[in-house]
Amino acid sequence: MKKTSQHTYSVSKAVLTVLTVLLSLTLLFGIWGAIRSIREVDYSPSRYTEEYYLSCLQHGNYTELTRMANRDQKLGESRSETIRQCQAAGLYYEAAVLYEACRAAGMEDEATRQEALMNRYAEQMGDLEKYRDKIQETVQGSTDAAP
Repeated sequence: MKKTSQHTYSVSKAVLTVLTVLLSLTLLFGIWGAIRSIREVDYSPSRYTEEYYLSCLQHGNYTELTRMANRDQKLGESRSETIRQCQAAGLYYEAAVLYEACRAAGMEDEATRQEALMNRYAEQMGDLEKYRDKIQETVQGSTDAAP
């Protein structure tokens, strides 16, 4: 009788060992697949479409527009003419805010530099130049409200 119980014990031990090995292999292949999937993710900046740029501009979300423009410029992504004009509007906003801040702080040299950037970006805005006055109003409104 001892032999039967030992035999049963050996079979169940072997089955558990096989199951453990199979589960371990399954886990390893799952991890390997997950790592491959993560490495294959497309990190391109293409999620910012013309529509999204224009939406930010039209809704006066100039801070987001500036953030996107700065990000896309760093990535060196070549874009459509409309996106380049939207980026110029975002960078115009950034230069206008910095101009006002430098002027208020008495930093005339830097204010002059920011004003030159504003003029350059205003030229690059092309068809979207109509937003320049709205951007100026926003910047003026935020500096007037500052303590």
